[in-house]
This record gives sequence, C-alpha cells and structure tokens, in this order.
Amino acid sequence: MSDGSDTESDAPAAPGSFSSHLVPTQRKWDDIRAILRRVGHPTGATAASLRDYIDEAPGELERYEEEMEAVREVFQRLEVERRMIEKQAEACESAFAPVRVLPPEVLLRVFWFLSPVETSKWMKNTMRTREYDYDSEDEEEQRSFRKTTNLSDLTAASQACSLWRRLITDTSVLWSTIHAALPDDDKFASRKLAHCLLRSGTRPLDFTLVDPKSGENSLIHQFMDYAKRWRHVDITLNTSHPIYTSMGTRRSMFDDLHGRLPLLETLRISSALPLEDTSGFEIAPRLTRVVFTDGPPSKLPWAQIRYVEGTRRRSDSGRSRFFAARWNRPRVEIDLRGTLAFIASCAAHTHVVLPPIQRRLSRPAGAPSGQAPQRITSPLASICIPILRGYDTPDNTQALLGDVLDLLRLPDLHTLHIHSADYTRRSTCIPLPLKAFLGFLASQHITTLILRDVLITLDELHSFLPSMPTLEGLFLQDANRADEEEARQRKIRRRRNGQSPDSEADLAEEPSLDSTPIVDHVLICDDLFRLLAATCLRLRTLLVLGFFDAQDMSDSALFEFLRARPEALGMKVKVCILHKGEYGEEKDDDARVKGVRARLEGVVREVDSVESEAGRLGVLNAGELGWCIRGMVSVSSFGS
Repeated sequence: MSDGSDTESDAPAAPGSFSSHLVPTQRKWDDIRAILRRVGHPTGATAASLRDYIDEAPGELERYEEEMEAVREVFQRLEVERRMIEKQAEACESAFAPVRVLPPEVLLRVFWFLSPVETSKWMKNTMRTREYDYDSEDEEEQRSFRKTTNLSDLTAASQACSLWRRLITDTSVLWSTIHAALPDDDKFASRKLAHCLLRSGTRPLDFTLVDPKSGENSLIHQFMDYAKRWRHVDITLNTSHPIYTSMGTRRSMFDDLHGRLPLLETLRISSALPLEDTSGFEIAPRLTRVVFTDGPPSKLPWAQIRYVEGTRRRSDSGRSRFFAARWNRPRVEIDLRGTLAFIASCAAHTHVVLPPIQRRLSRPAGAPSGQAPQRITSPLASICIPILRGYDTPDNTQALLGDVLDLLRLPDLHTLHIHSADYTRRSTCIPLPLKAFLGFLASQHITTLILRDVLITLDELHSFLPSMPTLEGLFLQDANRADEEEARQRKIRRRRNGQSPDSEADLAEEPSLDSTPIVDHVLICDDLFRLLAATCLRLRTLLVLGFFDAQDMSDSALFEFLRARPEALGMKVKVCILHKGEYGEEKDDDARVKGVRARLEGVVREVDSVESEAGRLGVLNAGELGWCIRGMVSVSSFGS
C-alpha cells in the first residue's frame, strides 16, 4: 500500500492544479489591513511573520508563472485540437452536402453569377473573417490569406475543390462576360483583366468597363488587342482620358479598330468629349445598337442600326474642361442643327433617343437671318426627345423644344416621346410649344404619343387630337409643381433681402415674382376623358399619371370613356397616383391609393355588367414614371 501511495505522490500534478499555501485567507487579509491602519512598524512575532511572508512570496510567484505557462501550452493544444475536430466535422458534413450531387450544368449556372474580375463585398468580408480566425505566426500562411482578398469571386470559387476548379477554368463562357467597375486603388486590376481575357479563350467578349485610369495606364488598352471578339461593349472612360491621340490629325484611339469588329452588336461609350470624328466603328457587320456621348460618330453602318442614343456629356468637371481647351474644343462648339444632323443618316427601322437638349446649344443655324433653317429629313419611325431644362425659364425651355420640332421633318414617324431629362429634380415641367407642335404633326401618322413632364392644357389637346386619327397609345399626366413654387418663393425672399439674382434668367423673372402662385397642374379630369371618347376612337393603350381627386374626376366620366370604345378593340389602361403638393403634406398616401383602386374596380364592374362586349379594360401595374409617384393601382382585367 505504501508503494502505491508513493507512486501516486511522485506523479506530476496536472497543469492548473497548483495552489500556494501563501494564498491569504480572509482572516489574514483583515489582520494586515488592521496593521496598516495603525501608526508605527509592527514588532515581535508579527514583524517576524510578515518578513517571512515577504521572503517566501517571490519564489511562489515564480512558480505561478511556470504554472501559467504550462496552462497556456495546454490551452493552445486544446484550441488546435478543437479546431481540427471542428474542421473534420465540417468535412464530414460536406460529404453529405446537396451541392455534391448537383449536375455540372447547375453548378455552372451558379458560377455564372460570380464576377471573373470584381471581388464582392461579401467575399471580402468572408476572407477577412478567415484571416482573423486563422491567425498564424507563420508569415507564409498570413501572406496566403492576405492574397485571397485580392481574388475575384470566380477565382475564389475555383479554389474550393478540384471539381469546381476544373469546371470554372475549363468553361470559357464564364470568363467572357466581364463587368469591371474597379476602384482606382486596385493594384491588381490589370492582372485580373489579363487573367480573365486569357481564360475566355476564343469566345465573343461581352464587357462593361468603368475605367478608373487614363492615358497609358488605361485599362481599355488591354481590350483593344481582343477587338475581333467584341460583341456587347459598354465603356465609361475616365474624364481625363485623352480620346484624341493627335491634335493636328484629330485621330481617335478608336480609329485603330477600323475593320476589326466582325462580332460587335451593341456599343456604348461614355466620355468627356464626343466621338463624332472617329471612323473606328464604320465597318461592323452586326452592329445594331449604339450609345455615344452627345451623339454618334458620322461614320457608322447606318443601314443596319436599329437603336441610337446620345447621352449627356460629362463636361462639368475641371478635368474635362481642361482637355476640351487642350484640343481647342470649347464647351459650346456646335449648334442645335449640328447636334441633330445624324438623324438624316438613320434608317426607317431606327429608334432614336436624342442627347438631352439644353439651352447651352445655340439656336438653329445655317439659314439667313429671319428665315427658317433647313429642316432635317429622315424616314425613321420612332424618336425620343429629352429636354434638359435645368434652371432655365419656362419660356426658354418652351422655345427650345419648339426649335427642335421646327428642325425635324419625319414623315414616317409613328412613335413620339417627349420628356424632361432633369432626373435629379422632383418636378420640372416643359411647356408645350403649340405652334411648333402642330407644324410637326402636320405630315405625321403618329400611333403612339408620350408627353411625360410636358405641361399641356385641355385647349391644346383640343387643337391637335382631332388631327391624330391613327393614335393608338397615349401617355398624359398631371404635374406636381411644388419645386417651381418653392423656387419662386426663394427668389422673392432673396429680392426682399437685397440679394442679387443668381442668373440672367432670375433677373428676367424679377418683375413677375409677385404674380399668382404656381399651383399643381391638373389635366386628368372629366373633360379629358370626354375629349378622348370623342376624338381617339382607335386608342388601345392609355397611361395616365394623376392626382385622381374626387373633385377633378368622376367615375361616370371614366365609365363613358370606356363604353365609347369600339367593340372590336380591346382597351388597356395604366394608372399611377401622383403625390399632390410638397412632400410631407399628405399622410394618407396608402388610403388614397386604396380609394382610387376601389373607384376603378367599381367602374370595371359597372362596365362588365353591361351586355355589350365594348370597352375591354385592364388596369395594370404602372412602373415608376416619375419622382413623385406615391403608389400603384392594380385592378384585375376582364374580357380577353
């Protein structure tokens, strides 16, 4: 028995089991506190006991350090073992994961949504978490985890397992659709693009590039070598990018693409300067859709183009003004006719979206003083005219739209869309230039008319709707003019405070500031529906954006309009509710939407109860047609 006891006593104690006999009890702690409250040094046996404690304490503290180090080693071992077991358990669970039995076709469909160039926020957060959780003293391992944060989503997925890697690296279509909106500080941008272009093999390239760099460092140069594979291309150049490589010859960097675009179908280029001089896209057998700053180049395969759009020039920054001056290109260098001249080259099947027209363009030029300028004639059938009013006066904006209409002669036009391009403002209405509009319609056979953010009266509608017997689709709206009234009040306060006007337009408006307040414009009313019932007999689609107040529109007027439809024609109506007055004035938006829906449902039931099949109505969901839309009305359709 004694031998067994000796063996047990000789066994090393487990780490963490040590406890010194010097650990004070509560009584000993109270004794030392009492000594400290007295004046003078302790004497006798008390002094001897304290000195013995002082002498013995360092040895015990050192032993505690050794014990704590042993405990730390045990803790680290336990942590490593726990991590190993956890990882093994995850691996065992992964063996039964549903993803392991997914067909390769399904996996490839999932991989299709991963970017081959960009690193998503989710991926970055995941990598940072792994780097933190797997913190290691091994510098090589730390570098490995830091490197993963620079991988694109698709590349990171390829490192999950050998199957995924084989599928991703061998499927070139995953790498041929590139969306690269890379930050300027991405040091790996060029390397990522090179890797992506290499993996894409020989497939057609569909890419969107928001180039953060300029000059020789521009990322666009990496794509130029692969021009023969371009198919769908969207390029946003840095505002300081020098488009023209030579001032004297006006040679564009895109001229090198001439004859090298056999697969190109759609092309969009946003830049600080227009590209009207380039010939790089003149030969592109499949090109059908183009979008350029201000307007397209004059040299395009026009006979095959089906959609052409001019976007607003990004010329407000200091850099773009610098480059405009460097190539002797003033910010206002073309007249209105020059802006619209490309329309004459368009084919009948082309849909044209003009660049936003604003007062910075001069009035039409090219004719002797006092005479109308030569009109631009084109066979196209569809056109969209965006007007950028900005802070110009309503009269100037009205005259500007009139200038545009006076310049165009489109005898085969079927679809006309006029709207405000002031997307950053809540309410900016364009007054209709009636005389120019009537002259424009004189030789037209328009079937679809969209007047969005256009201020039009019932009298003006009376003047031209009877002359549009072919009209089948129509969009009309009320107008929220709270912003305009707010601006008027602001100018009044500025004048009363003795401040000078902000612009010449403000100065011209000074005498009329104290006139009648600007109120919301109401067009959607009983008289409108009676007018439509009497004039637009072929109307099949009506889109209305209005306030739908009870005092403005009655159910009976809408009922009469629907019953007036010919029996053979179906009728589709889209309705959207417009907020009236300033934001925050009305708290019952939901109630208003429900009220309008109930009214329309009542009209539908009433029309449905009539024995005649006339007036098939479907009130559908309306999309967002403006900043002031507060709700959507949806009523089930009846009939076929």
